[in-house]
Amino acid sequence: MIQISKTSLPLTLLLTLATAEHAICQSTDSTVNHSLLRVRKPTAQEIQRRLTPRTRAVQEAMKGIAHVFVKFLRTKSRRGFGQHDSTGGKGKFVKVERPTSGVILSAKGLVVTNLHLVAEALGAAGKRSKDFWLEAVLSDGRSFAAKIIAKDERLDLALLELRLAENERVPFVTLGDSAKVRPGEPVIAVGHPEAKAYFAFAGCVAFANGPVELRGKLLDKNEVFLSDAPLLAQMDGAALLNRFGHVLGICNPSHILPRKAEPTEEDLRKPDYAVVITTESMRKAFGKKLDSASLASSSPAKSGAAATESDMAAAGIVHRLRDSIVSIFVGAKDERPKQPAPTDPYAKSIVKGLGSGVIVDKTGLVLTNAHIVGAASSSVFVTLRSGKTYKGEVLHRRRHGNTALIKLDLPGGKELPSLDLGDSSAGMLGETVVLLGNPYGHTSTVAVGFLSSLDRLGQLQLSARVHSGLSGGALVDLTGRLIGIINAPPGIVHMRGNDPIRETGIAFATPIDKIRKWYRDDFTKYASAMSLHVAPSISSAEKKLRSSAISRVVEQTRNSLLNVYIEIALGGAPKGFNPFGESKKRFRRVGMGSGVIIDRTGLAITNWHVVDAVTRRGGEQRKDHGISVSLPNGKTYEAKVLSTSRDDDLALIKLVLADGETVTPIALGDSDALLVGERVVAIGNPFGQANTVTVGVVSAKDRSLAIKGRVRLYRGLIRTDAGINPGNSGGALLDLNGHLVGINSAGSGWSGGNGFAIPVNHVRNTFRNKLLSAERLRSAFVGLIARDVDGHVVVSSVNPFGPAARAGIKRQDRIVSVGGKKLSSSIDFVQMLLAAKAGEPITLQIERDGERLVKKAIPLSNAVWKIFRQSGIEVTPVDYRRQSELVRAASVALHRKYSGDSTGQPMELMVGALRVVQVHPGEQKRGLDIRADDLLLGVSMQIEDVHTKRTELVRFQKLADVSRSFDSLAKYEAQNWECWVFRDGKIRQVWVPVLKVR
Repeated sequence: MIQISKTSLPLTLLLTLATAEHAICQSTDSTVNHSLLRVRKPTAQEIQRRLTPRTRAVQEAMKGIAHVFVKFLRTKSRRGFGQHDSTGGKGKFVKVERPTSGVILSAKGLVVTNLHLVAEALGAAGKRSKDFWLEAVLSDGRSFAAKIIAKDERLDLALLELRLAENERVPFVTLGDSAKVRPGEPVIAVGHPEAKAYFAFAGCVAFANGPVELRGKLLDKNEVFLSDAPLLAQMDGAALLNRFGHVLGICNPSHILPRKAEPTEEDLRKPDYAVVITTESMRKAFGKKLDSASLASSSPAKSGAAATESDMAAAGIVHRLRDSIVSIFVGAKDERPKQPAPTDPYAKSIVKGLGSGVIVDKTGLVLTNAHIVGAASSSVFVTLRSGKTYKGEVLHRRRHGNTALIKLDLPGGKELPSLDLGDSSAGMLGETVVLLGNPYGHTSTVAVGFLSSLDRLGQLQLSARVHSGLSGGALVDLTGRLIGIINAPPGIVHMRGNDPIRETGIAFATPIDKIRKWYRDDFTKYASAMSLHVAPSISSAEKKLRSSAISRVVEQTRNSLLNVYIEIALGGAPKGFNPFGESKKRFRRVGMGSGVIIDRTGLAITNWHVVDAVTRRGGEQRKDHGISVSLPNGKTYEAKVLSTSRDDDLALIKLVLADGETVTPIALGDSDALLVGERVVAIGNPFGQANTVTVGVVSAKDRSLAIKGRVRLYRGLIRTDAGINPGNSGGALLDLNGHLVGINSAGSGWSGGNGFAIPVNHVRNTFRNKLLSAERLRSAFVGLIARDVDGHVVVSSVNPFGPAARAGIKRQDRIVSVGGKKLSSSIDFVQMLLAAKAGEPITLQIERDGERLVKKAIPLSNAVWKIFRQSGIEVTPVDYRRQSELVRAASVALHRKYSGDSTGQPMELMVGALRVVQVHPGEQKRGLDIRADDLLLGVSMQIEDVHTKRTELVRFQKLADVSRSFDSLAKYEAQNWECWVFRDGKIRQVWVPVLKVR
């Protein structure tokens, strides 16, 4: 990244970089989006909504998660580690760099972690190594030496003991009882992989479908947990916590593959899984050595709100409905796989003809996916959780909709447990849903997600981790009713076009309302329950149960979130007679993204990279490109790019509204107050799927990221495990109050847990100090900073070299109106300046010391102001009609001086020139010999081609000539260039410093 030395900048440039043209503070006017202007302190109710009991419990448990690492003494003799010894041979301790966490289980310093993370500390015969040491860093910054006191190689576990002073105690995490955990229970994985960073990923508990391979050892399926939380490499040794903050196990991502930006199909077919070693396994491994560990009571926090969280309903639903979810197999009965390979505990790699199904009537009607049964008509077998297998007949199969209806051949009088069918049309965006599969017939495959979009091309869209193990399974709401059949892709590779991609966190299910219509005749003929024929009515109590904080956020923000589409014009409007009445230009869509409305006048924020194709290097919008936006409420608008900040990956756009029309801005929150583990919502346009909702938690804060194709390393980002996919860029990351806490900027889908957002506090600062500056907006320059104070627009600063200073405007003046139009905020002031034209006076009515005054300022063009910032010289075009003789004389004098021919005549006379208006005093002190009223006539430029290198005079006849030349010459460190000046009838050669500015 290029660094600019401020000591090398002219004073005028320091003034420009230190202050923006139009900064904004707080206003009390009701029409202004207050949260744009200043971070507002949240109310107690807002804090309560954000910081759920589970979030608070996680925050407390974090104190007992340590960063555990191995270190060794680096000396000259140990350069084999690839380290340079800078200690003069004395050596120093060096940390083995890798993400490592450990969980403190007692106040006396017992720590459990994964054995492979501390293996170097074990020497010969399992004794302590003389070359390696262990250390642990706690949340409060304290650091302790540690030693291994027990290990279990099969479970890959190590028990450590911290070296504490006498009577010294450390914070710890309570051990939960993993034996009582049910699939579907909410969990959060929390790690401390770096000395100053915590990571968190949320999901639910699931059980393995068979024995599991861990680092070459075979573990019983009951010794581990699985989770749909993204247990990445950063979570090695992390704690899996329940909603009370108690430890349920230790995360072991040994078999997680390194993430690739562009994975091949072969990459995606490799075993890729993480497991959690349960606390029950830990107790069996270490026995009495864990006696000092604190165990959770059998009924923790009975009176606490955490015990009644609605997301616990998912575990109850899984338990209640598990017998209605069955295994489907097409083939010979004795060939049905009984369990997956030990390297596929999640049951992702399902063989052809194997999947899940849902019993929807006690007479033996089963729904599944069409791709599972294929064209089979007789060899379909359905296995219940009890182990009993029945032969089935495919009554009907709909390839479009990917559903099939099977009728089981049951013995007389036999009835099966079935699911009640719900009403998918009553779904609410953001409501919690449970996904259930059972591909092998004995273990529930579980995920918990959210409805992210309704009726998307005839499908319900989900924010959930869906893989082949859930194919044909049940999508149920929190009442336990079936609202859809899961459509999971066959095999573990999800193809988008011809490209294989990882799980995106966006999945689909066929709505039960459509299934009810498709199979109405079969339901009438075979079903015993009328519920299959008619959608049930939803009671107010059920609506309340299904409603969630997420659905409330979605509804609250639906008028403020944008789907952004980038388009390129396809030729002009049709010529001649047009029987179809087309008169507008035709466009082809070339890109998409998301955005957020931040002001009632139509100002909106998105990412720079979303609109990059629409803009030129200077930030102005291309004439042959367009932007259209749509809102979740169905409204569409044309939009224009106002300004961009490439360094911040942010852009300001404006919706083209009808006269008098306003839009609803989002409320901005406080990203500094976000907590790791706090739930957040992302809403955007991923893959062109407009208005998609994905949900996760704040996984980490203050992260740095280098993004392919972008110009710099972005710092201070929020990391989330909410699904951030292509098209989410520029969209909203919201807290549970519906307040904007970030602008989504990059991600690799949900399974990677690699969503990144720009914190809203940084967005707010960039908006005020960059995106609203005259330089970025390329608007006419007036030279004052307007702020909102107590409902008034007040001048907080006046640039001494700008038009406002010349007009006599002073600091603390209150601007009442501009051009006769009253101001309601400083944003209105900025937008009025956008309409101002350089050289045409604007009238400002101000109030000073109780007196109303009228001031007229003549704005400078963006080009003139940029030249001044680049060189410290303000110029204006000479009126050629009135001073043609002066220009001609200067043109002849320049030719003779440059050519050395004292009597020569130029082949072509200049038809314009630029007069110097003012020169920055700081530049004159540095020796710049230019004065007001001089004519700036040209610059000597070095021209290089294939064969030659020469100096060429570029004449300045108009502003564009200066702008083009200075832009090409400017560097981040000022360099002097030979310029030609006409003064008192003579030509002078002057060395002008030119600097790159933005």
